[in-house]
Amino acid sequence: MRIATGLVCMIASSATAPAAAQDRCPGPQDRGQPIAVQFESGLVEVHRTKDGQVWTIEAFEAGERLYTLEVAHGTHLLSYVEMAGETPIDGSRVSYDYGLNVADMPVPSPSGRWQVDVRVTDSTGVFPEGQIQAYGAITDLRIGACSYQMIPVLIAYETDDLYVEQINYLPELGIGYLVDSQTATDPGGPIPASAIWLAE
Repeated sequence: MRIATGLVCMIASSATAPAAAQDRCPGPQDRGQPIAVQFESGLVEVHRTKDGQVWTIEAFEAGERLYTLEVAHGTHLLSYVEMAGETPIDGSRVSYDYGLNVADMPVPSPSGRWQVDVRVTDSTGVFPEGQIQAYGAITDLRIGACSYQMIPVLIAYETDDLYVEQINYLPELGIGYLVDSQTATDPGGPIPASAIWLAE
């Protein structure tokens, strides 16, 4: 789910209830409900879905929305737009067309792999961009006080800067979030999640 690199480093706070106020960890019974993930930087992403397949992810800083993503099955980026509060920033929208209905796109599964040619549309025009996705084995993961099963997802993009990212996919909740990214000239670094809770 490639997004602007600088945004993942911003300190954020959510308009939703703070993680310390949660009375339980989100679980399989909450699948499809709004879920907030907070990172050690302070950035908060709120995941929402209407159909359990396409998730809208809103990122917040000091109560202001920074960007909005649409993601299929927790990993396949459909669109990205930078926000100035409630207003989309002109020229920032990027859309990704996989040539498939969302229902036909793969849900990450242990040791799976998917290679696809994507049609990308941004302010400069339309261009092809290949992706190779590789899914690892299920492992245990803790986010704050909460424990989940997780499938690590590596996505390599056929871009000039050889962009690669890792997403942690939580099959019990159906969501995924970015935890690392790098390019040919930038080694990147981990973006750990520190808390997770049911959002409003």
